[in-house]
Amino acid sequence: MSALLRFFVRFSAFFEFALLELIALLLIINGGAFQQSVFYRANTAMVGSIHAAMSVCTDYFGLQEANARLVAENEQLLNRIAALEARLPLSDSIVPTTAPHYFTRSATVVYSTVNRIQNLIIIDRGSADGIAVNMGVVSADGVVGVVDVVSKHYAVVMPIINTNLQVSGRVAKNGYLGSVRWTGLAPEFASLTEIPPHVDVAVGDTVVTSGYSAIFAGDVPIGVVDRVVTNDNRPFSDITLRLMVNYRTLEHVHVVDCANRDELLSLVDSVQNVKK
Repeated sequence: MSALLRFFVRFSAFFEFALLELIALLLIINGGAFQQSVFYRANTAMVGSIHAAMSVCTDYFGLQEANARLVAENEQLLNRIAALEARLPLSDSIVPTTAPHYFTRSATVVYSTVNRIQNLIIIDRGSADGIAVNMGVVSADGVVGVVDVVSKHYAVVMPIINTNLQVSGRVAKNGYLGSVRWTGLAPEFASLTEIPPHVDVAVGDTVVTSGYSAIFAGDVPIGVVDRVVTNDNRPFSDITLRLMVNYRTLEHVHVVDCANRDELLSLVDSVQNVKK
């Protein structure tokens, strides 16, 4: 208590000055209509600025919730589109009605690497959310990778920028099939293999998923041709793709669930076993 009293005594001159200033300000404000008008205008501007600043802060801290809501709404819209396309006549549908139905579940990237040979991505969805091994993972830009390991609440995704992953792709303009593999160099580029020199492939061409699997639907963007080198003495062209997905900034993804995935995989396994 004595320290508080000493504080007021020490700064008594300042408090006296502040009190006199406040009294003078009140006298000026109440001195006439003009002074009151000026004061209220200044006060309104100041209060408005304070509220604007508070609104900006509130909006900023509410972005995460709003973003999560938008991701959920986007997931619902994608699934509705898939369901509607499945009901369209064959001639009008983007995906044939006989093709498996694909649905998506949104997820957020919680960990990822881009500077390793076997890069990985961890998402915040697991078996409790219906995620299973060998499900495809895409983003708004294109193919991300394939689910490799699943726990109850998380899943490890093997991205295209992992040398162990190979994705079936085709040149969009002519439908020629090839395989997309990462060379282990820059995470922005991958190679399109198994394309003979006589196939028309040019810089700027888009490569998409083939759709011949239970992992990805057809026509999902993978990359754009960045370089083509042909050699008549070699069976295949050397084609470099610039990947659609920027793995350095990837945050939100969709896990692709094929309604007939187990049936298709079982059928493929049975056929392969017969051939053996």
